[in-house]
Amino acid sequence: MKKNVLITVAVVILAALVLVFGLSSKTNSPAPDSTQSQTEPTDQSEAPTDITITYTDSGFAEQAYTVATGGTVTVTNDSSQVLEFSSDDHPVHTDNPELNMEALQPGETGQFTPSQTGEWGFHNHLVSSHSGQLTVR
Repeated sequence: MKKNVLITVAVVILAALVLVFGLSSKTNSPAPDSTQSQTEPTDQSEAPTDITITYTDSGFAEQAYTVATGGTVTVTNDSSQVLEFSSDDHPVHTDNPELNMEALQPGETGQFTPSQTGEWGFHNHLVSSHSGQLTVR
């Protein structure tokens, strides 16, 4: 019994350290990308103001999206399961909380307006391997 308690305490302490140090090393600005294609928008004026992110049973329809700051992001749940659209890191969703949405039932749609520029990872909280990236310019 005492051994189980010690193992549990060690796991909790390790998880807390990973969470604290993992969050403190994140930045909200995008890293320079020397591999950026010429067809990808290079500034806010070229980024679309309205986009739709579609979720299906196999995950998000695309892995990367770009939107202008202040644009409208529509998230559509075309799957047969609940979607909890959340910013990274899983499970705390603190990289960009303005991306976090209420649960969307199958067939439902929700919207948000990002104001923070940067590159933001997102995922379905219920199936965290279903993920993508939103660039806000």
